[in-house]
Amino acid sequence: MNIQSSTAHRQPLQNRRELGAKYAKAREEFQSQSDDHFERAENHEKWGTRLTFGAAAGVLVGGGFLVHKFAPGLDGYGAAFPPVFAAAATVGLGMFITNNLLEKKLSETGFQQSRENLVGIRDQYREALLEEIDDSGVRSITQARWDELKPYEDIQAKQPTRVERSLLEKVDRLEYLADSRIAGGWIQELAHAQDDPVLFQNEVKAVERHSGIHTVLKKAHGEG
Repeated sequence: MNIQSSTAHRQPLQNRRELGAKYAKAREEFQSQSDDHFERAENHEKWGTRLTFGAAAGVLVGGGFLVHKFAPGLDGYGAAFPPVFAAAATVGLGMFITNNLLEKKLSETGFQQSRENLVGIRDQYREALLEEIDDSGVRSITQARWDELKPYEDIQAKQPTRVERSLLEKVDRLEYLADSRIAGGWIQELAHAQDDPVLFQNEVKAVERHSGIHTVLKKAHGEG
């Protein structure tokens, strides 16, 4: 907890604001590219799967007909094996082709570039927030959680991952704490009394849910 943080030891607020604007823009671009990327992937996989299994069904029926016509002596498992094997091979080949075409198709979108851009700005912005807050308690708590997740971030994954979303959420909560520590009023006092961004957000919600407590705190700080 750092109630008397000195602005002399903080990252200049203007620089943090500039990074925040870049972060917001990069995040918006990533979301737009993610939506387009997901739609392309979903459509390609859907039609690729349909065509693959349609072809396999054709091979199965056609293979059964050919076995019946040209190998009438086969029956039971012996008659079923050739067409089933051919159909399975068709499915395997079809999925291989579908996946390769999907990778090629998705490589043509701006998704990966927007992801890499966001990750770079996100990490810079997070550090700027920590420097502005200048509180060892906040850094210790947030760094432990960050270090726990960061090694599992896979920026080569075909789709946005749970870890990516969690890291973005952690930056958002840290940003909320930093903004609240300079907001004035009861929320600023509460922000300086709490080093954990998660608990701070929960405490703010709890106050706002209880109108009586909220009103008392606002009056105590000359608000509204």
